[in-house]
Amino acid sequence: MAKQRQKAVRRTDLSGRVRFFDMISLGIGDLGYSIISCTVATYIVTFGTMALPGVGGNAAFDFSVLMAIAVGIAVLFDAVSDPIMGYISDHFNSKVFGKRHLFMLIGLIGMMATALAVWYIPYQNMSVGGTFAWFTVFLILIRTFNTMYYTPMGAFSTEISTDYNERTKIQTVRSILYVIGMLLPVLLMASFQNKYAGVYELGALSKDFVNPFTLKPLEHYKDIDAYISDNRDTLMAFINGIGGDKSKYLVQYNGKDIITPFAVKEYLAQFGQEFRSGNMIAAGYQVFAIVATAICIVTSAFFLLQSRIHVPLVRKREEQEAAEKGIDLNAPAPKFTMAQCRQELIAQGVENPTNRQTRALLRKKREDAGQVTVGAIFRNFFAAFKVKEMAIIAIGYVTAMMSATLIISLGFNVFTFTFRLTATQMYVLMGALLACTIGFQPVWAALAKKKSKHFSMFTGLIISFVGCCLLFLMFLLREQINTLLLSDLSWLGVVIMAPSLMIAGAGTGVLYSMPLALVGDVVVLQKEKTGEDKTGTYSGVMTFCYKIGQGIMTTVSTMLLAAVGFVSGQSWQSEGASEGIGWILCVGVVIFVGAGIVIFSRLKLDRKKITEILEKNNKKDSSGIEETSDEQAVAADDQEK
Repeated sequence: MAKQRQKAVRRTDLSGRVRFFDMISLGIGDLGYSIISCTVATYIVTFGTMALPGVGGNAAFDFSVLMAIAVGIAVLFDAVSDPIMGYISDHFNSKVFGKRHLFMLIGLIGMMATALAVWYIPYQNMSVGGTFAWFTVFLILIRTFNTMYYTPMGAFSTEISTDYNERTKIQTVRSILYVIGMLLPVLLMASFQNKYAGVYELGALSKDFVNPFTLKPLEHYKDIDAYISDNRDTLMAFINGIGGDKSKYLVQYNGKDIITPFAVKEYLAQFGQEFRSGNMIAAGYQVFAIVATAICIVTSAFFLLQSRIHVPLVRKREEQEAAEKGIDLNAPAPKFTMAQCRQELIAQGVENPTNRQTRALLRKKREDAGQVTVGAIFRNFFAAFKVKEMAIIAIGYVTAMMSATLIISLGFNVFTFTFRLTATQMYVLMGALLACTIGFQPVWAALAKKKSKHFSMFTGLIISFVGCCLLFLMFLLREQINTLLLSDLSWLGVVIMAPSLMIAGAGTGVLYSMPLALVGDVVVLQKEKTGEDKTGTYSGVMTFCYKIGQGIMTTVSTMLLAAVGFVSGQSWQSEGASEGIGWILCVGVVIFVGAGIVIFSRLKLDRKKITEILEKNNKKDSSGIEETSDEQAVAADDQEK
């Protein structure tokens, strides 16, 4: 076993270079995590506000408000866990797990359990308050375990390489597989949901009692267009029997009467029934959650096992750097007490030192020794924002990323109600957006190598801004597009909408790779300046920014749903609500991407200086590491013999 381990070490470039296979294993870890986290981020609001029938109707106010509050509370807890995890992983040392792997393992196990529980809510037997509490608790837990897994992983992916361009390549490979993890739920969810689309009878428990949480399936159809096609004569007879304005029921296209989904709603309402598409039924989400969890277990376990070969190499570099400062990482951690500190103060001439003075000295000694304290955690975290470059990256990232979050959190509502897209059509559009996000990752990496990471970042945001403006134009032309979508040429409407989303996706994709690569450069500069390695802390800042932006945007957008008249759990929304959610999405993405461009325009990083520092450290580290690793290999071979 020891011999096999040493061979693995030999296969790795001991100067700090990382094999492409190892980059892929990092990305596979991202893929599994992304499937879980992005499924929750993409669908949890839709699930809570559309797939739980009766929740919105029974609440004193619409459940979308409670859903927004649940997400907001989870974000607040998340804001605490990110700086804690970054600091702890920076100051944790284990010969077996290194700095990061123990936390990633615990995070993975917790993530598996909560990723299932958040979807398998027994809402039929719950009050509105119970439903709210369930979402709140499990959203807090899943975000906490996500942090335990992803923050150390981000730091680990930065510290294993000491080459400027290679660090960019690592983040590019990671981002490609991360976005593939985002893409899989979009591509696959429809197939799970469509199995449950069709006509349902509401509250069919008994003749005397109507339970609004209960749906009794009556007939299965893949979508509402299929129902209209099979029941055209019956629906036309119903429409012809209605007096007055029939514009809500029929749309004229090329001289032909097109029956609208509103006609289906009115017709079925006579019988206490309604048509519900697959994204309005809980079962599709729940079955998919099982599949997503299984994928995450396999991919994350592979990453954790494969990446273990880098743990001794990273530790050797850390031991060498510590030895130069006269620090022995293998020495037992010093213990400090109030009594010791009191005696030290007295020795320094302080008569009768107060408890406050004693605690201040105790805190300083613990912080100087790198021991974890609550105060040190948060001082260290907020100190990151005092570094100008780090503050620009973090604030610019969270601002621009809000546009992507807005598309994810409201996109399916807009596609369902603002634009009359079928479930298949909306998944095709979201798939096209994410496919462009993946496809352009090598472009951003090549641009960063040729020019700079900052130039690549700025270019991507400009392209994203163009796509968002085109999406806004599509919204302004929604009546014409909806006429196409309700006609026999419905896919022509999809083709017209696709370019704006694809351009926006291509540009926004830069946010999944370049920011963390830029953070790695800031870490290098700060380590050279102060001697402190804050890789985990800065990774925690970025994780915090990503999730705080995601949480705030999801919370605000969900509250705005109620403000524009959106009613949770209903299969049809008013014209004002349908138009309102479109305005929220389209105006929001333009504002946030534009603001991100302005913020990142202020970033200045000296590529030449960063490269020189990395090359200097690389030469210094490689000699000691290679020598030690060879000695270990010989010892292991002798032991085997």
